[in-house]
Amino acid sequence: FYFDKRYASNLLKKHLGINYSDYVKNLRIAHACQLLETGDLPICRISALCGFSDQRYFSKVFRTATMQTPSQYKEKEVQLSENPFIIK
Repeated sequence: FYFDKRYASNLLKKHLGINYSDYVKNLRIAHACQLLETGDLPICRISALCGFSDQRYFSKVFRTATMQTPSQYKEKEVQLSENPFIIK
């Protein structure tokens, strides 16, 4: 798009109220949540698929964003999917 990185970041901040790095982080965490909900992939694979090169950093960022670890989130989703009375 031939945008300067700062210009693009300023546009995001102006229109969405969030800076570029936080926007990308939120996209990555949202994608991680989707992958964790399937329950099929190990957390180390999910962190790599979401663009995190370090699983510990992924867990730290995920915990900060969701107030729970990826394992806790994954376990909660598995329990919810096993309950026949909960409609997703």
